Amino acid sequence: MNNLDTSRFMGIFQVPAMFSVSLIGAGGIGALTAVVLAKMGIKRIHIFDDDQVDGINIATQFHRFSDVGIDKVFAVAGLIDEFAGEGCEVYAYPWRVGIGSLSAIDYSPLFISAVDSIVARQEIWTLVNSMPRRPQWYIDARMAALELHLFIVNMNDPTAVADYDRRLMSLRESDVPEVPCTEKSTTFLPGLASAQIGAAIMRILLGEEVSHWLIQNLKTNTIFDIKLGR
Repeated sequence: MNNLDTSRFMGIFQVPAMFSVSLIGAGGIGALTAVVLAKMGIKRIHIFDDDQVDGINIATQFHRFSDVGIDKVFAVAGLIDEFAGEGCEVYAYPWRVGIGSLSAIDYSPLFISAVDSIVARQEIWTLVNSMPRRPQWYIDARMAALELHLFIVNMNDPTAVADYDRRLMSLRESDVPEVPCTEKSTTFLPGLASAQIGAAIMRILLGEEVSHWLIQNLKTNTIFDIKLGR
């Protein structure tokens, strides 16, 4: 059995043994983020996605040629086993998220939305808010070519929840600027997204202040770190 040795960063942060994450989306952001979470020492990850790996995904998503044609959630489960060992329990759900599927999983204190449309984000947010026991934290990761948007919502803070709800639910798909298909994704932006998600989780575990809305643009080399009340 391959046991992951996390001792090199245990002086920086430690993940509680029962801390679990529910990750919705196993594509550009989700696939690499799942591996990063497992390498951080998170022992239980629930992954949802109803899509399969296509050949066109290989250049910009953390999938292998051997994954083409299989469900992305099972491809990611294989990545975690290969790159992070067998110590992480992965629960792979090859279907679209619904209230039934969310209610069936063990409680996760943190949800990550890594889907590719506004409508899907709105549906997921509505479902999560209707759960009998909501998560403590909710992360919405979005990217387009060279820009990352990351919302980190403290679900125990009514102001944070209301602000994110207002921003998300007022959006329409047409509000998102359309870019040429060849500019919609890069092979390196998911690495930035997974790094920022990992850093946010580290701060959450350490009880430190966390950004509410982070915007990072690699083309202009700028970053906006927006905290509530600032």
